[in-house]
Amino acid sequence: MTLLETHGMSKAYNGVPALVDATAAFDSGQVTALIGPNGAGKTTFFGTLAGEHRATAGSIEFDGHDITKWDADRRARAGIARTFQVARQFSSLSVLENLLLSYQAGQGQWWRPWRTFLPRTVPSYIHELAEVTRLDNLLGRTAGTLPQGDRKRLELAMSLAQDPRVLLLDEPTAGMTDEDCVVTVDVLKDVMTRSPDLCLILTAHDMSVVFALAHRILLMGQGQILLDGTPEEVAGHELARTTYLGAS
Repeated sequence: MTLLETHGMSKAYNGVPALVDATAAFDSGQVTALIGPNGAGKTTFFGTLAGEHRATAGSIEFDGHDITKWDADRRARAGIARTFQVARQFSSLSVLENLLLSYQAGQGQWWRPWRTFLPRTVPSYIHELAEVTRLDNLLGRTAGTLPQGDRKRLELAMSLAQDPRVLLLDEPTAGMTDEDCVVTVDVLKDVMTRSPDLCLILTAHDMSVVFALAHRILLMGQGQILLDGTPEEVAGHELARTTYLGAS
């Protein structure tokens, strides 16, 4: 079932186009990867979907509702969550406290960002989420002391704690070691198994990550969607090889 779709979505900054006539549909239970060189428009696409940027033209529909004019907070409350290339969390709080704050936000308790308001009993959902994201042995650690791989997985877990229907992952393995990349790919496979209706959209430069996870790939260039197809279709397309993937 199509959950999120864009129609001619465009974004310009001071008249300079960063996203041009982007039309795409994203289904529940599907992993879609956005690929393309730096400056292709992937991050702008993400930011416009999440509501951080207002589309200059076109429209966005989520679950049958026109959300083009909704701000980022309203989209998040409706079930659209995202992560960033540089992991974001409350560095001075523990892993568990970060997860609980995100869980509260997902419950609509946006006005309780302090330790004294954290629930005394940890919901079982948080323990399950920590286990799935391989953070169950790190709940007492201060977030700012975590290595890169764990910080990125914490940000992923914080987004999942809000129980999203659409999850936008901007470079979920950026800066990770090869070992951490393998772990994170396994985590994301487990996440999709655990939440089979989740609509997952990610960007990645590591094509091993893309081909391990994606059911569908959008190739972007100069702010436009150049190709839209299965991994096999995109990998075998001459345009993909000449503009991004290379001959091999």
